[in-house]
Amino acid sequence: MQRDVWGVFHDGILAVIEGSVPGNLTIHLQIDYLRRQFDEDGDFFIVELDACTKFRYCEWDAAPTEDLQDIQRREIEVLSVASEDPLVLNSSTGTLELDYQSMRVRLPSGRALTGEDLRAASQRYWTAWAAKAASKAP
Repeated sequence: MQRDVWGVFHDGILAVIEGSVPGNLTIHLQIDYLRRQFDEDGDFFIVELDACTKFRYCEWDAAPTEDLQDIQRREIEVLSVASEDPLVLNSSTGTLELDYQSMRVRLPSGRALTGEDLRAASQRYWTAWAAKAASKAP
C-alpha cells in the first residue's frame, strides 16, 4: 500500500499501538466518519506495519519519544502527510516519523481494504460533506 494513503486518515486517532520496533506494529486507528463509509460495525481501522524500523513522535517543544506506550497515551490525531520519503505525518500536536517495509489495513472483521477502497470512501465522505455545507450557505 502506498504511503500517501495516510492522508485519508485525517482526524484519525492512534488509539491502540501494539508490537515492537524494530518489528511489526498493529495500530487501531479510530476515525468514526471514515469507518461509517464501510458497511460493518465499528469505529476504527486496524493498520498493520511490517518490518517497522522507526516510530517516533516529536511533540512541539518536547523531546522526541519512541516509547510506544507513551505515544499511545497521547492519543495522537493524524492530520496530514508532511512527507512520504521519509514518511512524516503531521498531527495536531507534533509530527510522527515512520519507516516500515509494508502496510495493510483491515476492518475488525478481518476484511482487507486497499488504498483505493480507502481513497474512495474518503472521497464519498468529503463530497457529501461539501454538498451539505453548500446547502447551508446563505
